[in-house]
Amino acid sequence: MTNSTKAAVWTAVWQPWGAAQSITGSATLNARFPGQWFQVEAGLHYNWHRHYDPSLGRYTQPDPLGFVDGPSVYGYVRGAPQVYVDPDGRFVWTLPGIKLVAQNVVWPTVRPYVVPTLTTLITALKNGGGRGGGGKPPSGSGRDCPDDDECDEQDREDRACCMSQIILRKRAQCHNQASERTHACNNKRYIPPLGFCGR
Repeated sequence: MTNSTKAAVWTAVWQPWGAAQSITGSATLNARFPGQWFQVEAGLHYNWHRHYDPSLGRYTQPDPLGFVDGPSVYGYVRGAPQVYVDPDGRFVWTLPGIKLVAQNVVWPTVRPYVVPTLTTLITALKNGGGRGGGGKPPSGSGRDCPDDDECDEQDREDRACCMSQIILRKRAQCHNQASERTHACNNKRYIPPLGFCGR
């Protein structure tokens, strides 16, 4: 963390399960893993629904929704804190969930800078520039060449449908299908059905 003069006033180095290896600086910041706050009184990380013990790499209370997240109801992010997050202590957010934030918050911000460069590159590849030439969509792709906006819209709708799935296993299956559909759309190929929400 920096102050108004951009001088570092708080820095931290974390171990893989979130325990502090070193914290230095004149300021205090109690933020830990996404959604977690350090509670000095308990010596644990709190994220709204339960406490997390970074020395154990697991919660100290069972999942309030009863989901088994890994080997037990005390598990944290399927044992993979480098890949998943659990911002409120109830269920894992997978990378597609994080991807939604990136698409809806980050991408609109950087898109005006990235798209012109990518458009130039794609045009060159379609016109046979670069290695491999070509770049045209396969015949019988199932739809006329969708543009980026159509693929983005399809992905947003698919992800919203997936987040409505209550059973975690079904939600994961839906996200996997949504990823395949987005990949097919972006590559101008036949888009398979999602298999959820009538899509």
